[in-house]
Order: sequence, then C-alpha cells, then structure tokens
Amino acid sequence: MDSLKPLGRGSFTLIELLIAIAIIGTLGAATVYVINPPELLAQARDSGRLDDLGKLKLTLGLLQVDSPMPPSLGSPQTVYLSLPDANPNCASYPLPNLPSGWSYHCASSSTLQKIDGGGWLPTDLTSLTFRSPISVLPIDPKNNPTSYYSYSTDGSGWELNTKMEALKNTVGGGNNYSAADGGDDFTRYEVGTNLAVAPWSFNFAYFTTSTNNSGLAGWFPYANNGTVSLGSDSENTFLRASGYIWYVWQENIPFNPTAVYKVSCALRQVTDPTSPTTSSKAAYCGWAGVAQDGVTLVNYAGLNSYSSQHYHARAGGVLPLSSAFSTYTGYTSGWKSPNGDSGSCPSPSLPCRMQANTRFIRPLFILNYSNGNGVADIASFQVTKQ
Repeated sequence: MDSLKPLGRGSFTLIELLIAIAIIGTLGAATVYVINPPELLAQARDSGRLDDLGKLKLTLGLLQVDSPMPPSLGSPQTVYLSLPDANPNCASYPLPNLPSGWSYHCASSSTLQKIDGGGWLPTDLTSLTFRSPISVLPIDPKNNPTSYYSYSTDGSGWELNTKMEALKNTVGGGNNYSAADGGDDFTRYEVGTNLAVAPWSFNFAYFTTSTNNSGLAGWFPYANNGTVSLGSDSENTFLRASGYIWYVWQENIPFNPTAVYKVSCALRQVTDPTSPTTSSKAAYCGWAGVAQDGVTLVNYAGLNSYSSQHYHARAGGVLPLSSAFSTYTGYTSGWKSPNGDSGSCPSPSLPCRMQANTRFIRPLFILNYSNGNGVADIASFQVTKQ
C-alpha cells in the first residue's frame, strides 16, 4: 500500500485557510463601511438632479430668448410638482402647507413627462423654433412625496427646486449646493430667474405655517400670543410680530456633527411693549434638536420639549429699539453630553454644541418674549456651512 504523501510547502492547513477567510471578511466589511454604498447611490441620484435642473434651466432660458412673444410660464401662486397624480391639486400626497392663495398642481401619469405644456411643467417647450434640448420632462430619480422637483412662477420669473439627498450635498456637508445657488432657501437647490418666488422662504417673501411636528416644510407657531403679517421696505421683505411669537421650522435637516454651521438672523424692534414691561422684548434665534425618530424633540438638556432649546445665534436679552435690522450670528458644531449649549456662540473657533441625542435640527426664532405686546421684525434666517 502506498503511504500518504505529506502536504507540499505551497499548501495551506485548514486553520490557515480559516484565518485567511476571516481576514478577507474583515477587510471586505471595512471596505464596505468606508465606501458607504448608500451614500454613493445618493450622490449618483444628486448628480442626476443637478443635470436635470440644468437642462430645464437651459431649455426655459432658450425659450424666453427665442420667443417673439413672452411665453406662458404657468399660473402664479401655483407649485407645479413632478409627482404623478390623477388629482390635479396633488391631493394624493402629504405635502407641506402653502400660504393663503397658493395651490399645488400635478399632471396625470400619462402626460407627466410631455413637453407640450401638458406635463408637470406648464410651459410649451415645443414652440422653440429649433429642436428642444429635451424630448421628455425629467423627473426626480425617486419621485416620491419626500423627493420631487417643483416649479413656481410669478408670470415673468420662475424657479425650479429640489432637495439634495447625499449627506455631503446637504446642509452641513462638504458640497452644500443649497447654500451656494443664490436662492433664499438653504434646504433646497434652486435654479431660475427669480429664486425667491417659491413659497418656502427663509427670507419671508411668503410665510406659511405647518402642522405641529409634521416633519414637512413650514413654520409652526409654537407659543404665540401675538399676530404676524408680512411687510417690506426698500431693502427687505420681513415678517412683523405684533406681540409675543415663537416659530419653529418643521422640516428635519440632518445634523452633521463634523460640520460647522453658521446661523444668522436679521432682527429689529420697531415698537417697545407697554405691557407687561419694556423688558418683555427678548429675542431668540437658533435650533430645535430632533431625535433619530424624526419626531421626538431634543432640547439642550435632552428633554422632549420646544422650550429651553439651542439658541446659538441669539439667546434672549432685550432687543434694542431701532429702525435698522441687526444681524445676530452664531456657530454650531458637534455634540455635547449630558447637556448641549443653550446660549449663543458668536465665534467660529468656539462653536456651540447640540445635545448628544440630536440627529436633526430645525431653525427657530422668538420675538417679544415673554408676552410683550411690542412690535418686532425678522427679515431673514440664513444658514451656511463654514
């Protein structure tokens, strides 16, 4: 009987093979973690969004130059959406509240991408004297109630916008397209000839309220004893508060703890309160924190409450009487436990920190605190990444 031959020097024992498989598995998992496939897919979809809006901007621009008569751009105070719906008013979808007088418009799935004015975009692009750069209207890569294209016009100017998806492309990311587009909404990427025409405005060209804790775009009045109205002067459109108001933006903005957020509010006190006292005109500006579930609020102490939040731009104190707006700025970066910072942080080198359970942020402002009957204005709420 032939004896069994020993393994050659080039072979592996079973233990060596198991060790090698374990090492390969560990390296593979680490590679997947570093590459982060979901983020890469989100970045790819964002590239598609940038390309789509770029093509639509080019096409509408060519149409306006090419047409001997001003083309019909659609109805003012209407938000046209890329979402398909048999209901022309988009009633099938949960959507942000609109200001008084505004409405939504959707096209049916059968005509959604037509370029003859019957699609989701209301302008006839076939009237170009040469071939349109697009043959069908693009739609958002996801095209669902949380990710879609929208279009608004005032009759002469127009705006297209969408929300970026990848963390690197949103507020607090490395490529914050929304902050660099020249528009007035830092939560959306905007292109067009009038980037203040859409109704979701942080510069208060329009003002809408949303449902409490809805997660949808809009300002929610948390603790209002006063009234609000829109006003304007030669320099600003502003929201006027007659009495005590407290508003929180209801849309969740993902919080990136490695980024530095710059938050600025332009405020002025127009009239001193006569009741209860002239000291009842404190102003606050900053963030409300939101937990991972997107609903539970996180104040600076980690409690589920609108009050005692992260007032990083202005943390109370008497707002001086003035005819001019003053801008109050603060900086936010990172987490802190057990309590976040509730006061203001005007230096970018010493930013405030959010409470450690915060995963989303929502802008907030308070005027005429507490229960003062004075008159104060807010002209803008701006956020940029440093």
